[in-house]
Amino acid sequence: MNDGYTPLVIDPSTPQLDLLNHLKAETPRVWSDEPFDALPFYSAIEYVKQKKPRVLFIIWGEPLVVPGSGAFLTDAIRRAGGESVTADQGHGYPRMSLEAAVGRAPEVIILARHGAGTGPAAKEQWQRLESLPAIRSGRLHTADGDLLHRYGPRIVDGLEYLARLIHPEAYAQPVTSR
Repeated sequence: MNDGYTPLVIDPSTPQLDLLNHLKAETPRVWSDEPFDALPFYSAIEYVKQKKPRVLFIIWGEPLVVPGSGAFLTDAIRRAGGESVTADQGHGYPRMSLEAAVGRAPEVIILARHGAGTGPAAKEQWQRLESLPAIRSGRLHTADGDLLHRYGPRIVDGLEYLARLIHPEAYAQPVTSR
């Protein structure tokens, strides 16, 4: 009956859809007979993937040193769901003026701390810049520089921590600056 054509069979199954279907089938209906609706859950996942906040990561405060093009931290910010506002700067870890950094209007600012009291993060200096989106929304953070600057097994922890700072809405537990 198909005039010699082989029917096309498509398996739309993906690990994401399998998980959502499993959740829909297994989630208890506590407050109503309404089943789990996977669409808002899936939409939230897609939102986090599409919303890439502009991130300013400051490796050193005086002079201002930032991750530039080709830097590991620039890639880590991208992998954690952000967009580094300094990705187009010089290769590696260039210096940048405070005025240039402010002009990038970052939505998240992360100040690295280094070791036991060395290179203190100048949080107060940044908090005075109230016109910045990151300051207005309370997204000024400090982070343990050792988690992200020393390449080794702890880098995985650093990447997760970075993702939590950039997308706190994607995690059940709120993130605190380290």
